[in-house]
Amino acid sequence: MTTPFLQSVAEAYLHNEPMRLIDCCFVFPNKRSATYFTHYMTVVSRRDGIRAVHPATTTIVDFTEGFSDTAPGERMELIFILYNVYREVVRRHHGASEAAAIDFNKFVFWADVLLNDFDDVDNSLADTGEVFRNVESLKEISSNYLTPEQLEIIKKYWDNDKIPDDVREFWNHVAYPSSENGDTGQTKVSVGFLKLWQVMGEVYNDFC
Repeated sequence: MTTPFLQSVAEAYLHNEPMRLIDCCFVFPNKRSATYFTHYMTVVSRRDGIRAVHPATTTIVDFTEGFSDTAPGERMELIFILYNVYREVVRRHHGASEAAAIDFNKFVFWADVLLNDFDDVDNSLADTGEVFRNVESLKEISSNYLTPEQLEIIKKYWDNDKIPDDVREFWNHVAYPSSENGDTGQTKVSVGFLKLWQVMGEVYNDFC
């Protein structure tokens, strides 16, 4: 059985530098990997009888923020700003009435997902134009061209069935500008769907 990478790192430092760990700080991409590393430090030290003070851990975001004179925005402040930005994008595409109809309580969940995605893009120093073009292409392909069998395979490996309905709605979010059918009196949905993945780049640029 292959030893997890973070366990190998913990073993190497505990076996070779146990007395120096107190002066070390390990920087990780995210809190998840830092938590796993701390767990492996405990497991290895107990298993091998090594007495050592565990090193400090931090994330790359927290580490870099320590060198900055500015502070990150508060979550709710960022969500309100993003909400207004998104409504403005919807207004440009479908008019003021559709923008006013966006429910803030539902948007809060989508906003958290979007903020995390935007943060990942920024932290990776990625080409945002290319990233959002790729997202749009991927979502268009998966929505328009995949067979039901192919979609089932994707669901199997990506645990799509475990994704909450609100997350699926996040990706498929549509502003529905409706129009009345003069012949039947029935309301039909316009073909001018505004799907989130089609305007993520626009939302990102206006937000940032």
